[in-house]
Amino acid sequence: MPAKKRSSAKPVKPAPIPAPEPLIRTDSPYVVDTIFPCRRLHIIGGPAHAGKTSLMFRIMADWNAGLNVFGFRSHRMPFCYVSCVDNLEACQDVVRRMCVSGIPVLSATDHGGVNSIETLYNFAVKAHPDVRVIFLDSILRVAEGNGLDNKMVGDVLDKWSRFMQDRNLTIIATGRCAKPKDNKASVRSIDRFLGATCWTEFASTFIGIEPRSPNRPRDDRRKVAIMPKGSASFELYYRFTSEGHFVEVSDDNMADSPDRIEQLVEIIDAHNPGDELTTAELIEYGHMLGIIARSTMMSYLQLLTRSGKLQDAGYGKYKIPAVQ
Repeated sequence: MPAKKRSSAKPVKPAPIPAPEPLIRTDSPYVVDTIFPCRRLHIIGGPAHAGKTSLMFRIMADWNAGLNVFGFRSHRMPFCYVSCVDNLEACQDVVRRMCVSGIPVLSATDHGGVNSIETLYNFAVKAHPDVRVIFLDSILRVAEGNGLDNKMVGDVLDKWSRFMQDRNLTIIATGRCAKPKDNKASVRSIDRFLGATCWTEFASTFIGIEPRSPNRPRDDRRKVAIMPKGSASFELYYRFTSEGHFVEVSDDNMADSPDRIEQLVEIIDAHNPGDELTTAELIEYGHMLGIIARSTMMSYLQLLTRSGKLQDAGYGKYKIPAVQ
């Protein structure tokens, strides 16, 4: 049998498998979903001693812990707090009173102040080079001149907008509102913001904090109105605990004890992430704390679910969430 001729054709090499494209990490466009878009200005406004700084520290503490803020998911980023009104010792007093940790605190007043977005940014980035979010206490101290003139403020905020886009920077700042005349005042806090109207026009989200009873100074109840652009506004309620912590409470007066909420949080934190608790078990915990009515306890559970301390697992169960 004649030998088979060996083919002169060269074997075809398989096509090389292309290397996988490198994974590109895309940052969230939000500091907090819906509420705080990145690279924008957001303002917390309220009358004197309404709790603007306390609310800002509450936001920072929850956000930095990966908890929900106002019921929306947080996206942690490098940040710092800059005060333009208090020295460092006074800022640290707030940290101790609020019993929060992990918040980088700076005082511009201890270093001659800041008077522009450039000096504010340079002051913050010197201490925290990777800063992406600045929580600023008292925006009118960085007004670069007359904060009452619309043309001047508009020009300043035009520059701010470009600066924040270029630096990938978000600013969440407090500012002063005029005091409401009485409990039935119909003028919104955003319309009572002191200074040019441009401040609130340029703000992507305005958050107003007001005493619920302006004529009763001893009443610690606060109403917080959240007004994001392009989304429906809503209201939440807060109170100070006996130790001075600032805690979200229910609008229901039967379920608005901030101390009870903190006690429930301590019980929840004693469990491991992923653990499940039945509604009956949680109601029993409530009984131990003196929360007798089921409806009252369910109001507390609704608050804890919105804050992200609990997750509704369905079928009468709640889950301890993992840290985000």
